[in-house]
Amino acid sequence: MTNPQPPKPELAPLSDNVIIPAVHRFSLSNDISTVNIEDPASDLVYVSVVFRTGFAGEQISGVSRIMTALLKKGTESRNAEELSEALESIGAALNVRAHWDYTIVELKVLNEYRERGIELLVDVLMNSCFREEEIERVKLQQKARIQQSYGEGDALAARVLGKVRFGDHTYGHSPSGTEEDVDALTRADILSRFEDVFCHDNCFVATYSKFSAAELQTVLQPLESFKRQSKKATSIVSPNPIQGISAGICAKPDAKQTTLYMALPAVDVLHPDFVKLKLLNSVLGGGFSSRLNMSIREEHGLTYGIGSSFDIRAMSSALVIGSSVKGDKTRLAHDLIIEEIVKIGKELVPEPELDRIKRFVMGSQAAKLENPVQQLLMIVSMEFHRQTVQDIELMYSTIYRVLPEELLDIQRKYMQANTMAIAMSGDVDALQSQFATAPVRLTEFDKTGQRIEKNPLEQESQK
Repeated sequence: MTNPQPPKPELAPLSDNVIIPAVHRFSLSNDISTVNIEDPASDLVYVSVVFRTGFAGEQISGVSRIMTALLKKGTESRNAEELSEALESIGAALNVRAHWDYTIVELKVLNEYRERGIELLVDVLMNSCFREEEIERVKLQQKARIQQSYGEGDALAARVLGKVRFGDHTYGHSPSGTEEDVDALTRADILSRFEDVFCHDNCFVATYSKFSAAELQTVLQPLESFKRQSKKATSIVSPNPIQGISAGICAKPDAKQTTLYMALPAVDVLHPDFVKLKLLNSVLGGGFSSRLNMSIREEHGLTYGIGSSFDIRAMSSALVIGSSVKGDKTRLAHDLIIEEIVKIGKELVPEPELDRIKRFVMGSQAAKLENPVQQLLMIVSMEFHRQTVQDIELMYSTIYRVLPEELLDIQRKYMQANTMAIAMSGDVDALQSQFATAPVRLTEFDKTGQRIEKNPLEQESQK
């Protein structure tokens, strides 16, 4: 006699009741816009100063990475050791990170030491001095990371993807630069980039603390002394959109696996299609039970994992599929991914699958909003994209209400296998052989992301 199967647990009704924390806005006397989440129970003050320029605005490859690494290496009144000791003595954490379109300086400090912490933050923003001995140390570290990246499949493929998607546009350059780029950097270059980025009229502040907006204006008063006027902004033109299929490869000697990236055109968070495209990403590759993972990993065993995510930039967005697959099965993995894209582009997503995806998206977002750091990241993103709380609430409401028939319109619009950028790193000869009959020519790039020009005889021999 067989044991009866236990009944499946009953799912709670799907709800759009995601609680968005209240956001309070005000401006400092130097016109820096400030947004705050007030949490009376918080023992910490989180301050993020966000500057609206990043890697895309640099004129010299690698300079932003070097400059941001040097911000914790001393000011005019404190050397690197003294600055580190000053932060450690109050248990504060100061971090700097850059993105393609913005740069963030983040402070986390206990309430009781907030004045001292913010004083140190302002000192870094205004008085970083870039001592020559620190510059040389950071340049050596950066060159070591670059050398290491030349042996990493994902880093090689990412450089190629940038070139295939953007060509000579600034989005296509490597933020790390090359070893030659780093060697050529001077203190004047670094100081110039610092003065270009860290300007009071090109930033906003996001905070999470126990203080009300009125109280926080007093807490943040030292930031009102931060005054550096932007120079004339460098105009960045929009890149050309992805057209047709473009593919690039880079050699990773003795590779047993191929790192594979495939980028489909997408839209930014302000576009009316974005919310539904967010759901579609979860169907395609946004979780363990996604279509791609079930096919490429579970059914065919070609990878340990595969996924898709958004690469959203101010002037270009993409839905990027990424995986490391068995080298000798790269073409098969590629074809199976194309098969799933084509299928999703034509067929209605079954209601039970869509319901599961909705629960996953809503649940993961709700979980994030329980964490102060994630809440702060939410308002940073919201303010950077010039959204409101109402925009975020509308997003959740749309996710909750979208029907399979409505999603199908988005599927047909964006799941197009004839428009994408493809990048691979691995055994180049094997890849050329596998893709010899593919309807796309593989362009070869070197480890720095530069296109390898071949003479006509070499090109003919590969046909």
